[in-house]
Amino acid sequence: MPPIYGNKSVAVAADIDHDGDMDLFVGGRVVAGSYGTIPDSYLLLNDGRGNFSVANESIAPGLNKIGMVTDALWTDIDKDGWQDLVIVGEWMPITIYNNRQGKLMNVTSAAGLENITGLWTSIHAADLNNDGNEELLAGNWGENSKLHASEQYPLKLYAADLDNNGSIDQILAAEKQGKYYTFLGKEEIEKQLPALMRKKYLYYSSFAGQTVDQIFGEKLDHMKKFEANNLASVMLQNNGKGKYTVSKLPAQVQWSPVFAMLAGDFNADKKTDIITAGNFYGVLPYEGRYDASFGNVLLNIGASHFNVLSPFQSGFSAGGRS
Repeated sequence: MPPIYGNKSVAVAADIDHDGDMDLFVGGRVVAGSYGTIPDSYLLLNDGRGNFSVANESIAPGLNKIGMVTDALWTDIDKDGWQDLVIVGEWMPITIYNNRQGKLMNVTSAAGLENITGLWTSIHAADLNNDGNEELLAGNWGENSKLHASEQYPLKLYAADLDNNGSIDQILAAEKQGKYYTFLGKEEIEKQLPALMRKKYLYYSSFAGQTVDQIFGEKLDHMKKFEANNLASVMLQNNGKGKYTVSKLPAQVQWSPVFAMLAGDFNADKKTDIITAGNFYGVLPYEGRYDASFGNVLLNIGASHFNVLSPFQSGFSAGGRS
């Protein structure tokens, strides 16, 4: 292996160039201590003897800095015999690289997915309607929290070194009544930016009701900005022509982040069903644990609809932290 460093989230294998050996995509998760800085991801080519080298930028333009990757998979989206790459991550769209005989091209925009950004946690592929084309199942952060997002009012993250101490600061902002406010209160932001906050806001009352623009002013113009306009876990239906239709998975799936998915015919009716699971405990008390899920069994009843079984009905229970 070449010397590739940093925090990685996923490694998935496929013979992308049809030379008889398995190549690797390795997704970069975050830059340690610098959330908001885009890490390096790698396409590693196998020489047939188990020696890997980092692919040239021309093999997969833009892949090296694609985003803060959480999961990825290889699947032949267009049924041309060449494995395509699907990538998900935080503050990015569900990204598709089409394999054109050994060269990967970003076709996210052509697939209609460029503007569907989220805090994506997982990705899975399965043929759910028996038409020969695999649908994509994308896990997200869910809709059962203080975080909310929409196309009109996306969740926003600003990142930069605001106090010139050499480390990146992050400001999370959410919309309320058409205006954006910091997600965290004065006390938590002051821990991160003591000099800036104590100088401008001595009292809680003076901070109350201040929008993110009022607090940080023109500093926001010089910060890197990320947006997520969808927090729901979704199904992406393949129309067979490179376009996808996006629909939410049932409400029970949205109760917690989805970190794991499994597809299979679980009730022997010749339809592909889905199991999902995921919770998250690594939060501040203000946010509250994401612990509402005991896992879900989604029985496929056709026409892209599912019957969601409770743990009492299915016998499947995956509570606790993921």
